[in-house]
Amino acid sequence: MSHAHTERLSPSAANVCQRKRSILQLHIRRLKYLFLKEQITSKADSIREHEEIIKAFVSRDAETAAVLMKQNWLRPMNELRHYLQGKEGV
Repeated sequence: MSHAHTERLSPSAANVCQRKRSILQLHIRRLKYLFLKEQITSKADSIREHEEIIKAFVSRDAETAAVLMKQNWLRPMNELRHYLQGKEGV
């Protein structure tokens, strides 16, 4: 929620939103650290996916663009999940 949205909430509800946002930001920082610390995802795969997404936009192929964007969003998350599951066994 943006600051403008939290102004409309009661003080206690705004406080809950702020705490949840802080927790989410901590999780994001942790994941960014993992991505930067170790090469978990393939940069080549990401570059290829982005090139394909751009081609789909240029050719105005919304369906293909949507599929590729979803794939590009989910692939790194799945790779991270597998990576973290492997670390749990160590």
